Amino acid sequence: MSGLFPSVGTVQDTLDNVGKAHEAKRAPISFTGTGAQQIVAGVTGKKLRVLALVILTDTAGTIAVQDDNASPQVLVGAMPVAANGGMVIPFCEGVYWGETQSGDDLDLNCSTSMTVGGVVVYMEI
Repeated sequence: MSGLFPSVGTVQDTLDNVGKAHEAKRAPISFTGTGAQQIVAGVTGKKLRVLALVILTDTAGTIAVQDDNASPQVLVGAMPVAANGGMVIPFCEGVYWGETQSGDDLDLNCSTSMTVGGVVVYMEI
């Protein structure tokens, strides 16, 4: 199971050079598609850290959380979801589930065409 969450970090990692905490943000998730689907646009010079995620889908398949670049980095490995089911990546005080490379979008990668709705909680670092 340790390979499923390879990028878990600590709260200390969420502090910048002067010790100022970063603000948690949230973005709604709503799309129909397959393959990489952007859920948060990248910010120049910033990494996006995933703190929590809730999704529901209409179709069975797998969904992975990744960044979006020429060689996508998988942040949370492919997880199976049932038709009319979903998944939760819970907020856990003191950790984050992965981070994009600087400036990259945050994507969900769907194995099959599906309608997905939910919310992601993240930080810009």
